[in-house]
Amino acid sequence: MSQNSMGDPEMTIFTDNPMEFTNATVSKSGTTVLVSTGGVTDCTIALTSMGLGESYFSVEKGVSSAIFLDVSVPYRHHLFLHI
Repeated sequence: MSQNSMGDPEMTIFTDNPMEFTNATVSKSGTTVLVSTGGVTDCTIALTSMGLGESYFSVEKGVSSAIFLDVSVPYRHHLFLHI
């Protein structure tokens, strides 16, 4: 079995080096996690568990910040902006 990624309409193709979010913040209070891009708009923010038994997965699209509730597992955050 082989894959031809040239025909995948959802495949992201990078045309430049990724830039950093310079003012992004992540804060946690109890089981609530707030992720902010620092003012960058129209982003995708995801919060996922680290795969240590329990799972957590949540995505917010088209935002500059997101609040994730009931996060009781170790997590990773991901910020994306596709231009």
